[in-house]
Amino acid sequence: MNDIKMSKNLIFVFILFSLLSSLLYVRCDSSKVKAPNRNPVYNFDTTFSEELAYEQNLSSAAEFLNTIQFNQTVGLCREAPNVAPNTYWLVNDNLLAYHALKYYYPETAETIYNTMKNYGYFRSYKIEALFGTTIPYIPFRNPTYIIVDHIGNATIMTEVCNGTGVTNFDLWADLCIYAALHYHWTGNQSEATEYFRLAESKWDGKGLADQSFIHVGTYSTFKLALLIYCSRILNQQLVNKTDIEQVMWLMQDETGGLHTDYDANLNYTGSDVNTETTALAILAYQYEPKVANRPALYPPDLSVPADSQEIQEAINTANPEDKLFIYHGTYYENLVVNKSLSLIGQNRCNTTVDGNFTGDVIEIAANKVNITGFTIQNSGALPHCGILLNNSTNNNLYDNQIIANNNIAICLSHSSSNNITANNIANNGVGISLEWSSNNTLQGNIITASSFEGIWLDYSSNNRIYRNTVTATSFHCLGLYESPNNTVAGNTLSNSYIGIELFNSTNNGVFSNTLLKSNYGIWLHSSSNSEFYHNNFVNNTHQVYDYSWNWSVLPSTNTWDDGVEGNYWSDYNCSDSGYDGIGDTPYFIDENNQDNYPLMGMFSSFKTSLGCDVYVVSNSTIEDFEFCESNNTIVMHVSNVTLNQTFGFVRICIPHALMNETCHVTMNGTEPYYINYSLADNGTHRWIYFAYQHSTLEIIIIPEFPSFLILPLLMTATLLAIIVFRRKHTLDNSAVHLSEMSNPSM
Repeated sequence: MNDIKMSKNLIFVFILFSLLSSLLYVRCDSSKVKAPNRNPVYNFDTTFSEELAYEQNLSSAAEFLNTIQFNQTVGLCREAPNVAPNTYWLVNDNLLAYHALKYYYPETAETIYNTMKNYGYFRSYKIEALFGTTIPYIPFRNPTYIIVDHIGNATIMTEVCNGTGVTNFDLWADLCIYAALHYHWTGNQSEATEYFRLAESKWDGKGLADQSFIHVGTYSTFKLALLIYCSRILNQQLVNKTDIEQVMWLMQDETGGLHTDYDANLNYTGSDVNTETTALAILAYQYEPKVANRPALYPPDLSVPADSQEIQEAINTANPEDKLFIYHGTYYENLVVNKSLSLIGQNRCNTTVDGNFTGDVIEIAANKVNITGFTIQNSGALPHCGILLNNSTNNNLYDNQIIANNNIAICLSHSSSNNITANNIANNGVGISLEWSSNNTLQGNIITASSFEGIWLDYSSNNRIYRNTVTATSFHCLGLYESPNNTVAGNTLSNSYIGIELFNSTNNGVFSNTLLKSNYGIWLHSSSNSEFYHNNFVNNTHQVYDYSWNWSVLPSTNTWDDGVEGNYWSDYNCSDSGYDGIGDTPYFIDENNQDNYPLMGMFSSFKTSLGCDVYVVSNSTIEDFEFCESNNTIVMHVSNVTLNQTFGFVRICIPHALMNETCHVTMNGTEPYYINYSLADNGTHRWIYFAYQHSTLEIIIIPEFPSFLILPLLMTATLLAIIVFRRKHTLDNSAVHLSEMSNPSM
């Protein structure tokens, strides 16, 4: 009998240990929300304890807005965690979130209010009907979407319904509800009731089957919340209220957020939770309008401020730190910004400032100026520019198009600490020029078809040139003239005469760039003491050229590796007998320069959610890279570079801060045919090398025993050992043992 009990205990231990161990191999998509299988709403067996159930639902919804959606840095709630994590709508989302959170998290609500107040109050001319205000446009008008600001990766937007008219708006349930509320506030209760009943009539037992449902085949959750709210405000009975409420709350997942859409089987798979739907669900039960029957306000057109006909006029009358929102159109002006302002175009594709081939299109002669959302074109001839920063600091030029016939698209003269980010620059003489300018950041710009230079630095130091793409320039992608101590990293420079030239420029760092298909990858002229490593030199006619090879100038002496890894050279043909991804012999440039650790595959760098970079050297194409923070797993997909490629390898450098345990590598679920887990370790980073027969493969790198499971497993194992031990000795004296368990003093 004891042996049988022991066997059962061991089986129990094995099953529990297997379940815990399975956590080691949770895939990256395990955190994605999947809809459970549910019974149709018209066949419910569940009885709700309404007040308690909805109270918990509402609290969870508010917690979702406060802890998952709200961004303290931005001061607003984002649109959705997966499909739009970096988009923040003033209206509708944050106006709704402000009112919803007042009941649960008043400090967060106040922060949202102050942020919106800072941007100015934006009316939508639609959702104000929820809050006791009439609407100026009945029939409704289509929305206009406006980019208001950028904060880092965050885009601040708002919606104004002042576009073209909506035909047959009564086909949409939400518009019927807004119309019902509008007529309610004006005192026209018969119209209000008629539109409410029209919206209610679209309920088909699963959702509101209005025009949107007909078009896309899914129901909208937020419309159920609107219908519940409107019923309460109009004091109209909602015939199917219980079913409608149950369907709405079925769309709430474990995060507390409500999904935007669901299908005819009441599954929300494929849709995301979001701020608007979740906030409306709270308002459906909580919000009481304080002011009714406000008069309708008919807005002016949203171009430059209503009392200005030109952008320059608005600049002249603005106060420092004002934000000027410029509606789409073409403005034939030469602007001078002489105070700290933000100029925000509605859309960079159709909000244009045209210099009409005279002067600088925009001159910034102040500090702390932000310009975003414009097309800028047609400056005058030399020395004029699309945008000129003249003795100016701490400015931001973000998400503009500087295209067509500008002598220099962006010129910084004696200007420091500016950010030039994510601009599209095409068909100009020079893309970006820095003259006697320091400590600037040029990042994420795309520069094409410059007739002279892509990026050019004159007597400029300590600048950061990161992750730009420069292609098809007639001369340099990037040129540094008498410009020391700059950092050039992560750029792609291609299809030009020269990728990078250093002319009398010393002590620069050139890292992690791809120099591709140019006549000269690097051109050096009397430029020494710079470092070049982790760059990819691919199919340039001359990978490196030193002017001293043919002319009597001072030769350049530089460092071409970091002591561990060098650069990838497409014309390097030596072997790798050490199976470490490093060539056996140096790559020779000249007698003063050689790469001692040439890479056998191209270098890539991937930033993870923890802020750590993972470095990968591979002769395969890396299709994608993902780090799953929940279980410290790295997932990559690789494929052949060429059709006849037989074998591939990966040399990967993983920071200890990311993964400090012994790890395990699989490829399509099996071991690589060769792997070295202990290639190198410098105390902060670990290098692994593995090789494989080629096809399209999924690589998974996961800790063999994640540290976050060690303590729970030890505690479980200890507890189970105690249970097994005690049960083994309970045949004759179980009462004594039970007494010992209940009496700690024994």
